[in-house]
Amino acid sequence: MKRKILALGMILTCLFVFCGCGGNSATSGNNTDNNSGINIADIDWSVKEGLIEDERTVVFGYTNNTNYPLLEVEIRFEQKEGLTDEDLAAFDEIKEKAQWTDEDVSKAFLIAQTKKVVDPGETVAISKCDINGFYFLNDIAIYNLMEPSTASISYIDSDKIKTVHYDFKLQQYSQSYDETDAQAWTDNSAFSIMPKCDARVTTVDLENGDTFSATAYGMTKDDFANYVQACKDNGLSDVSSENDKYYYAGSDSGYKIMLTYTPKENKMSINLSAPKN
Repeated sequence: MKRKILALGMILTCLFVFCGCGGNSATSGNNTDNNSGINIADIDWSVKEGLIEDERTVVFGYTNNTNYPLLEVEIRFEQKEGLTDEDLAAFDEIKEKAQWTDEDVSKAFLIAQTKKVVDPGETVAISKCDINGFYFLNDIAIYNLMEPSTASISYIDSDKIKTVHYDFKLQQYSQSYDETDAQAWTDNSAFSIMPKCDARVTTVDLENGDTFSATAYGMTKDDFANYVQACKDNGLSDVSSENDKYYYAGSDSGYKIMLTYTPKENKMSINLSAPKN
């Protein structure tokens, strides 16, 4: 009787250990290093054929079901295992144009990326997918050879831009330790002729001794027009070219500013050049 009780106890112990390990593994795979509040399952993304500016292409889109405004979502796709030569024939057109070898084809990957302020509950589908970051994809057959590999999600939390990464294969997250101000700007007096842009998000792309570049996100057409007027009021009013999406002008002191508005992404690019001494 004692032997039966002992054997039963050993069996129950093994079952407990086995089930416990399985549960920990699943939890770890879905939540490792993810304290961001961002879950890839809350980003309802899709890749499908569609039209962008009357051009048939492969479009990346998503609905933001998270609790945060998203600034950028990028998903990298890699080729599925076991593809045949017949499958890879889908790359023939790109292979010919780019003068790729068979090895180049075997390493090809797909990028789906949107950079625009997208609020919770909002849907966006404005971006073309591309191969290797260079060739826009017009054939859904190539996408069908791919599977998601990794994702990077930049989101706005209070006054900071934060980024979390997700590995589809490992089902694991990792949080980037680099946080940037959501309304970054310069404090260099050399650029004080340029009015501060109070967009929802501004990122400084370049700043050196005589050049400043930034991108403002969440800009409307009226916001762009108002910023152009503010530049004129500050003396950047010697206009070389101007329309509702572009402004290029200088000042009496030798500054040059170029503003470009992209309605599709609600963003404005700012480039200021200071006079050279």
